[in-house]
Amino acid sequence: DVYVDVAGWHLYLRDMNAAPGVKMSTALANQFGPQAKNGLKEADIEAVMKKIPVKLGAGKKQVSLFEITPSMCVGDLARIIEDYGDRS
Repeated sequence: DVYVDVAGWHLYLRDMNAAPGVKMSTALANQFGPQAKNGLKEADIEAVMKKIPVKLGAGKKQVSLFEITPSMCVGDLARIIEDYGDRS
């Protein structure tokens, strides 16, 4: 499971909204899915995550998805994408 960590609280990407009515996990799947079979590297995934803004405190603060995702979870996401690409 891939999650972000906010003050020790784990919020799973499947529970986060990327936009109204769109879960973060779905948005990432749509972003990475078509590219997965071409072989994405963890650095490629990190670069995209650094461009995805996440609002905290009802928009008082904005950080990148990468900044609040533990390194272990970024690695897990990379493996999930790699496994998907291998099966496609």
